[in-house]
This record gives sequence, C-alpha cells and structure tokens, in this order.
Amino acid sequence: MRPTSPCPYQQQKVKGKLEADENVPNQYTQLGLFDFRHRFGKFINIVLGSRDRQCKDDILKITKKLINLAHSMDGRTRVIVAFDPELWSQWGCQTPLEKRPNSKLLTKNSKKFVSTPGDVFFYIKSDILHNADQLLDLLRDELHHHRRIVVTDKYITESVSHGSTDIIGGLFREGLGNFSDPVSTNQHILINGTGKGMPGGTYMMTQKFKINWDVVGTRSKTQKEDMIGRRVMTNTIIPTNYERRHIKRAHFVDDFPPPCNVLRGFRRVFRQSLPYGKSDTGHGREEGVFYLSITKSTTVFVELLEHLAGVQANSPHGEITVDDLISALIPLEGTFWYVPNRQELELDMPGICKVDLDPHWEVTSSNPYMFYNQKYYMHAMTNGRYESGEVPTSRVLRLLGYAFEQWNHHWFRIQTTPDMPSLQDILHPHEARYITASIPIRKAFSIKKSLGELFTTSDVTKDPSEFYGFRADLFNIHPDELIVGRMPKFSLGLGKTVVNYLTEEERMKAFLVGLSEVAGVGHIMPQHEKLLSLGLDGMIADMKRRKEAAGLSEVKQEFYECGILAYEGMQMYMENYAKLAEHLSKLTHEYSKSEIDNLASISKRMQKLAHEPAENLLEAVQIIFTLHSCLHLTGEPVAVGRFDQFLEPYQYSCSTDEAQEIIDCFWIKLSERVLINRSNIVDLTQWGSVAVPYASNGLFPNGDSINQWVQQLTVGGYKPCDKEDCAPATNKITMLCLKAARRLPLNAPCLSLRLYDGISADIIVEAAKSLLSGGAHPILPHDDRICPGLLKAGSKLSRPMPKSDARDYACDGCYEPMIAGKSEFAFTYIPLPQITELTMNQGTLYALSGPNYLKGIAASFTTSHPENIKSFEMFKDIFAKHLKIQLERNLFSVIINYGNIWKYCPSPLLSPVIDGCLETGRDIYNAGSKYHILSCMFVGFSTCIDSLYAIKKMCYDDGTATVSLAELLTCLKCDWGYQMQEPFVDDVAGPIRTKEKKDYYGILRQQALSFTKFGTEAAVENPDIQDLVAWLSELIIQTFDEVVYNEDEDDPLVQQLKTLKEKYTDHDNDVPFEFLFTPGSGTFEGYVGWGLACGASADGRREGMPIASDFSPSPTPQDSRPYPPYSEVFKTLKNWDYPAINEGFSCGAEIDLNISEEFPMEELVRLIYKFSHQEGDIGGNLLTVTCANEDTYAKAAESPEKYGLLRVRMGGWTEFFTAMFDAHQEQHMRRPYFYAKYSPDTTEHRGPGNSYRRS
Repeated sequence: MRPTSPCPYQQQKVKGKLEADENVPNQYTQLGLFDFRHRFGKFINIVLGSRDRQCKDDILKITKKLINLAHSMDGRTRVIVAFDPELWSQWGCQTPLEKRPNSKLLTKNSKKFVSTPGDVFFYIKSDILHNADQLLDLLRDELHHHRRIVVTDKYITESVSHGSTDIIGGLFREGLGNFSDPVSTNQHILINGTGKGMPGGTYMMTQKFKINWDVVGTRSKTQKEDMIGRRVMTNTIIPTNYERRHIKRAHFVDDFPPPCNVLRGFRRVFRQSLPYGKSDTGHGREEGVFYLSITKSTTVFVELLEHLAGVQANSPHGEITVDDLISALIPLEGTFWYVPNRQELELDMPGICKVDLDPHWEVTSSNPYMFYNQKYYMHAMTNGRYESGEVPTSRVLRLLGYAFEQWNHHWFRIQTTPDMPSLQDILHPHEARYITASIPIRKAFSIKKSLGELFTTSDVTKDPSEFYGFRADLFNIHPDELIVGRMPKFSLGLGKTVVNYLTEEERMKAFLVGLSEVAGVGHIMPQHEKLLSLGLDGMIADMKRRKEAAGLSEVKQEFYECGILAYEGMQMYMENYAKLAEHLSKLTHEYSKSEIDNLASISKRMQKLAHEPAENLLEAVQIIFTLHSCLHLTGEPVAVGRFDQFLEPYQYSCSTDEAQEIIDCFWIKLSERVLINRSNIVDLTQWGSVAVPYASNGLFPNGDSINQWVQQLTVGGYKPCDKEDCAPATNKITMLCLKAARRLPLNAPCLSLRLYDGISADIIVEAAKSLLSGGAHPILPHDDRICPGLLKAGSKLSRPMPKSDARDYACDGCYEPMIAGKSEFAFTYIPLPQITELTMNQGTLYALSGPNYLKGIAASFTTSHPENIKSFEMFKDIFAKHLKIQLERNLFSVIINYGNIWKYCPSPLLSPVIDGCLETGRDIYNAGSKYHILSCMFVGFSTCIDSLYAIKKMCYDDGTATVSLAELLTCLKCDWGYQMQEPFVDDVAGPIRTKEKKDYYGILRQQALSFTKFGTEAAVENPDIQDLVAWLSELIIQTFDEVVYNEDEDDPLVQQLKTLKEKYTDHDNDVPFEFLFTPGSGTFEGYVGWGLACGASADGRREGMPIASDFSPSPTPQDSRPYPPYSEVFKTLKNWDYPAINEGFSCGAEIDLNISEEFPMEELVRLIYKFSHQEGDIGGNLLTVTCANEDTYAKAAESPEKYGLLRVRMGGWTEFFTAMFDAHQEQHMRRPYFYAKYSPDTTEHRGPGNSYRRS
C-alpha cells in the first residue's frame, strides 16, 4: 500500500565532524579533559582555610590565568580544575550536586579507597616537562600572592621524571578501555541534562596509590599479566575468566538491568593514570600510581569500587580486594570532585572538547573504507577522518557504540541464556487445557506465552531477578532507538532453546527421527508484504475467516487456530514494548527531553503497529524487524528476503537522510549479539536442532559458525515478471542498504546484491566501496545465470514455474536462492573428495583405515581394486558410479523423513507468511508452501579437481607418472608418511624400511603439491585441468538430473517420491506435491569440519586438514607457513566459465575472491561490471570478495582487539576473523589472492608485491 504519513521522528546528524549544538554537552566541557595521556602530570590538591565567595573569585582568576597560559603553549599542555562538590555548591552552582561520602573511605567494604580532605584540585599535564613545571611554579606564585586565599594544606604529586606513562615498571598501559569519540563521552561520561550538575560538567575521582613492590616484585611475568589481564608490553588482552584480573573487575555490567535506562547497566569511566616517583626497591620501578578517572555520577564510582573490592566476606577488614592489582596497592590520598564546565568557570574559550585516540588503537589500512578496530572507527567517524564522507548520524553512532559495549562484554564474562521453562510451568490455572492439547496447539500456545509473557511482559515494573525477559536480556529499549526489540543469543553454531511443549514420551519419539522442539529449519524468508499490507489485526482476521469456512478438516481448522494464537502472541509482544516505552518515557530523571520524546513516539508506534498496517518507512521496518526477531526467538532462524522490494512503497515517505538513518538502525539491531571472544561461548546445541535435512543428530562442527544467524538480506535483481525483458528492481532502498553495509562495520545482515546485465553504474560503484570496506558483502549472485537455472529446474514440475517466480528469489541464510516467501527448503551434501576415496579404495573411505578398520569404512558398493584400474578413463567411470549411488542414497535419506518436523515442531508463526500455507490450510512443514526446494550441495569441488589431476599426472600420464595407484593409496592411508601404521607397514621388518617408505611418501607429497591447482592463473592455460573441470561439472549436473528425474518404478527413491506425492497432494485445492530439485556447490563454513572427515587427498592435503572453501581455489597446506599464491583476477575467473557451472548449479556455487586492501577501486568496479554484463569469459553464478592483507590476518591473530573489526567470507555469511578458532584463521591466511593487472582504465599496476608476507 502507498504510505500516508511521514516518519515521526527527528533525525540527528553528524557531518564528517561533530558540530556543536544545544544537546551536545562537550561544547561546554573544559578543553583537554579527554586528551590522550600526557608524558608529564602534576596533581595538586589544595585544602583551603577560607571558603568564602572572595576566595572563589581569586581561585577563578588563577584558574583562568593557568588555563590561558597552558592554551598558548605547545606540547599538548592543558590545565584541568575540579572542586569539592559541596564547596562548589556553596559558591553558587546553579544545580544540585552529588556529595562526597561522610566517611574517610569511599566505600564501606574496603579500606583501599580513601576519602581525604581537598577543596580545589588542579591537574597540569603536558608532553613537555618544562611547560608543566612552569605552570606549577605559576600556581605556587599565584596562591602565595592572593592573600584572600588561605591554603591550609597542599598536596603535590608529580609524574615520573622520565615521562613514562605506563605502570608496573613500564610494563602495562592504562586507560585502553577509554572512549575515543565525543558521541560516547557525551552519553556516558559528561552530564547532559539528566544528572546532578551542569551540562558538560562531570565528576572526578582521584586516588594516589603506593605500589607494594614486596608483593608485585616477586611475581613472574605471567603472574603480572594475570594480575592486569593483558600481555606485557603488547597490552594484548588475555581472554581468560580469571576473576581477579584488574580489567575484569574494572568492567562492571549488570547481568539484567531493571526497566530503566539501559546505559546505567554499563559503568563506564574515562581513566587518566600516571606513575609517580621512584621506588628504592629496584631500578625502573615507580613509587606508585596516581589514578584519575571521570564519569557523570559518583554512584558509578562507588559501584565500580565495590566491584573492585569484592564482597565483605572476601576481606572482613577491607585490606584485600578481589582485584589482584588493587590488593598490591597502598592507598594514600584521594576523593571525589566536581569538574565544572567552561561557562561555570567563566572561561571565554569557544570550541568542542575533543576526544583523543590512544595510539595503541591507531592501526589503519591504506584503504580509506576499511577499519580494523572499534576505537579507531568511532574516532574517525566523529573527527573528520572518514575520507569517503557520509558519516552515520550521531544517533546511529550512539547505537553502534552501545552494540560495541555489548560485544566487548564478552571479553570479561560468559554470556548465558537462562534455561527455558516448560509450557506447563508457565500456564495459568485457566489455561490448564493446553497441557492435553495437540502438539500443534501446544506449540502455538507456547509461542504466544513466550512472546507475550516470558520474553516480554505487560507488568514492566517486575522484579528483574524474577522475570525471564530481563534475565535473558530480551526486554529493554535504548533511548535513541528507532527500531525496538531484541534478537536472541542464538546462532547456528551455538544452538538455540525454546519453551518445551512435548511430553517425555513425545520427546523420545522425536528423538528416534532426529528431531526435537528446536528442529525449526528457518533458512528461508517470509512474505513480508502480506503482514505489511494487512497488519496484525488483518492477519488474524484473515485466519479467523478461513477457519470458519465450511467443510474444513480438523487438521486445517487447527492450523488456522495455531496461526491465530501465534500472531496474538506477536501482538502482545508489540503491546508490551509499547508499555515499556511509555513507562520509560515517564522516568524524567533518567532521560533528556529528546530521549523522552523518542520513547513516547516508540510507545505510540508500537501500540499502533500491534494492530494496524505500516504507513511509512519507519513503521514498515519496525514490523519487519518484529516479525524477524519473533521468529528467531521462537526457533525459526529465517533470512530477511528482498528488502528493497517490500519497502519500495514506503521509500519516499521520508527524506533520503532520514531513510538512511532508519536503515542504519535496522542494520545495528541485527548485529547486537556478536560474540567476539571464542573462549566465552556457551554451546546450546542439542539433538534435533535446525533439522535442515528433515532430521538432525547434532553432529555437525558447530564451532564453525559462532556468529551465523541466518540473516541474509537481498536487494537488486529483476522485478518478478513474466515478460522476456524484465524491469530492474533496484531502487532508493537498494543504495541505502549498500551504504549501510559500507559505513557500518558489522557482519549482519549479510547483504546480497543481485546483479544483472544492465545494472546501473552507481550501484556497481557503491558495491565496490562496500566490498573494499572489508565486510565481505555484498554477495554477488547473477540473475542472468541463476534465474535460468531455477527456471530450468522449475520446468520439470507438473506445473512449470513461471518466470516471475524464478526472478523473485532471495538468498537464504547463506546464499542458496529461495523463491522469496513461497518456499520450504532442505538439502544434503556430497563431499566430492570422499568420492575420490571411494573410487581408489573399492567403495571404502580410508580416513579411519589402519589396525582397527583395516582398509577403512565401507560406504558404497565394492568396485575394482586400484591395481585393476588400468586407465584414468576407467578411474573416472568408477568415480561417476560412486557419485550417482551416493547422491541417490543421500537424497533418499532426506526425503524418507519428510513430514516428521510438522509432527513435532510445526511453525504457526512462519507458515502464515509463506505463500501457499494459508491457501491450503497446511503448515510449512506439512507441505503447505508453494515450492518444496530440495538441494544437494557438492562439497570440495576444487580439492577434488586438484586430486584428480594429481592422480592423472602421478599414476597414469606417461611423461610424469611416478607411482602406481595402489601405492599412492597406501601413501594416502599413511597420511603422506606422517602416520606410518599397520597393516600398511610391518613393524617386524624394522624401522629402517619404514623410514625409507616414509621419506618416499614425503617426496610424493612434494610432487603433488607442486602441480598446478584449479582456480589459479596457471590453471587457465592447463588443458588437463580445464578438461577435468568441464567433465566434473557436467557429470554432477547430468548425474543429478538422472537421479532426481529417474522414472524407474523399482527404484527406492522413485518409490518414495511417489509415496510423498500421493500423501501430500492437496486434492481439495488442486495443488500437487513435488520437489523443486536444485544442485549447488558449497562448503559454507564447513571446510574445516568436512576436512576432518576426509582422509589425505592426492593433491597433497594431509588427513583431517580443511578442504577448499566453497567453489574457491584450495588453500596452501596448514602444516606449512602461510604463503598464498597470487593470480590475475580477470584471467583466472575463466576457470569457472562453463555452462554447467554458470547455469547448472541453480542452488548457487560461490567463488570467493581474496583481494588485498590495496586492490584498485576502479579495477573492482570493472570486475563487477564485466561479471554483471557477462563480458570477458568471467565464469560462475555467484561471486563474493574478502578484502584483507596477509599481514593484517597475521597481526589480527596476535592482537584480536586491535583488529576486532576484520571480517571474512564464510560461505554465505560474514564472520569476525578474531572470533574464529585457529583452524579457520589458518585457512583464511592461506587462501589464494587475486589481483588486477594494469588496464587502460587504471593508472597503476597492483600485483602481489603490494602485500607483506609472513616469514
């Protein structure tokens, strides 16, 4: 429908550099407050004998004189002044201030934090010692000459004379957790209208500690590192859960903050500490540390100090703290201070208080679009250092900063999801009838209860420790949010959990068929247009109308009843968020006026959308996110779909800038759950989880996909029409999505841009920029190759697929094309390297060969002994037979389970937004969808080609053959000599013979590794490799067609397909049941897991090592140093230019290209242009691009925080490199690179020499 109302919110802009306005407190803050640590510091605590107003006037005169002089000096010289809050109140502060505790201690539970006298505090800092000394001398003179200032005491602490800023003997750097941008300091550190104090003011805590070197000095290097939580000298974070490390104790976050401002959950301070004095216990040791920090409320200090100290039971006398560092310090002086703003100090100094970046984080790429870490990103975006412009708004940056805070929490604490209760535990007495209801009704009611009462609540003042939604962090609102709701802490790798609704007996039956309550497949996308146009009231009314139709079976009536219950739960979810927003908007002491207004708008919007259709872009995006999050929360990990198409009616309901902000906010909502510390993961995986092949035993390498949430978002491509010439679908939203992907350093949503011949140049340019930003998106599927492939597969249906449906695909959770909003999906795999094993080893897999399984595990029918395979053509014939039988067996093992998911895990929330389900009255898992896509992904194509080529060269070609096939097989069973074992060697014969054979196998491996590999520049010129590529790709498609379209009625697969057709054809609505079969190629993230299941391969790969990623060239071996080959991209892509690849692999065949950060922008544009316009023999139907240098990977592996935003392509999604386990990092370090040679369109040559290599 056409929108009728504008987007009701005020956009907040940042234009390259933060500009002052009335809502930005740092335009009033004392200049230099957020400077990076200076080399020299003077800390002066003055106790006054007289505190009258005349004294104030003189103190302010001195302050102005000092600050003006400092401002005129070089060397980053600054003076900061602070006051006893009570004194500043007496001197006429316009607002109430927080007071110091009426005690000699800052906290009740520790003697480590003292509150000593002090009225005025000066902090003089400079990188030039002479400047700091001159200012200190001036202060002394002025205090002496102003007779009205009576100084009772004066405590002066000076930093170490050699200018070191590191502590504990110069081993560790302080303040690395500090904010690096004004957006964050304005929100977390400075008073901004809601605290006690003036805008731009803040509170300071000082503590002077003496280091107990008798304790610290006896500790080893490792013990000192554990004390701090960082490595010596490099300051690399140590991802351990040692509770006493300082950085963990200093990081204090509520487990489940109550319904208040969520930012209160993060106790953030800005620290500036310096070592002082010289210890007489040894050279290079400072006497102590002067600790200084600032934040907007002393309450934050107190709570943080209590967390550092620990509970009273740990130290009854308060002498010891849980914090290992603080326990080794002796307190001398310190207290709380109020830091006035410039207006209060009557300073006539215009300008914004800038926030410096700690040089530790200043690691940059030569690529202007790419960022390595959060600190530098936030600093660059707010200080005019983003060269490409189009900086996100301040609202977006605040929300992104909040997301970063949530990510970083994982360095310090394991994030758990509380156990879900069972349905019977959350039923009210009047709902007891649901205990004995059917499984579909129980599932639907569990969704309603989960969304409306478990994850959210209408009683927003509930005790947070009792309410699941608070404990699971599922029910809160950031005051800047436009899009509200929360994603669960689930992923494909970490698993998921839902309310248990099956009985124990039902659960056992489900177990036998590989299922459970978490079997929901997802991996498809809803038909959002239906919900957008009807609204929730309209959806429910439609289902009620259908339920009341005459002649419906009990199963169909129940289906509609289930849908009604589930969508009533979604209404409750939205209404509860409306109530929460309304409640928060009344907490005037918590929020600024603009935040209160925003919360009130959220409340009205969510209350409306709980019933009515969307009328503008903001409302439409909110509905999309609510459905998306509710599906994920209840166990259906779905993709987003054709985002620009279902938002097209709303694209002009607001300005372009406003629309960009809405899209940016949506992007951030999908990425809040990133887990960056792989040491702190919690595995929720269980039997029956995500039953993609209609069953799941949980035996998949889930460590491969920690942050894989199945959040693909597709834009571009053709309109869904049946004309020969179809209009392009790109629109305003398409460009906004590309810009969001470029400007926001996230891994989700994973953007797919459907290319086609004629796509506009501005879209191509923006796509290239996004790829160079390092996010490995957009994915680039090609409509003119995938659509014909889908159409060909659809032509086999009894009612052929129309062109409009083939052109209406979207990528599922990875990259497989699904008919958007009209499909269910399942797939199986064929690991091609194992087909080679079966061919060599008489139908037996040899990974487990040896004394236990002898020649291996029988996995196929018996074929010729390797001694009897006399030619390579004979080898290929046997290969083809094993490929066919493995394909048929795997497909049969999938479809034999069709329909089981519906019996135990129906999907009443997803089914109503899948075309066909409401029309037939059937669940998506009960054959309700219009299309039933069943795919087979052929895994390890490149590894297989390289192995076949090596076998041909080593065993059959006259000019190069050096070993028989039988001997090569023995070599592979012995893992190229690394695992010499019986019965392949005889221990009785003695070690010399074994050693000789081992050495020989090593020589054979070097020969195998020396051969040209598929997917490289050299392979294009190699006719043998090209013949193998043509043969294998054609064989796969031909075999696939032979198997799935077989008409032999005695064939078990044919019989089972016939049985399913008879069972699930809907005769009432004249809807036949049949599968849409689509072959594809992809390992996704499973290249490590699949490698573990494969024996050594003839290409030189060791047993258990990873295979090639997707359709990409094989990496170099992991037992050698990273030294990936380089190939010229335009020439090399001819490797894949075969019809069977381009159109035959209709389920997608991803070719991922590794490029350096220096890859020329104009050449990447040219590459995308040539691929989209099908010029220059560029093969494949789906390209992806990962942008990072070799040395960047190496540094990221060593310094995960510094390179925390480095992302790589993992099949159909993007992962943060530092979150991956070692085997995955090693794979990406070794994957081949592609470069572009000089062309007339470019000005310079960029080749392999532009990247550093690891030694």
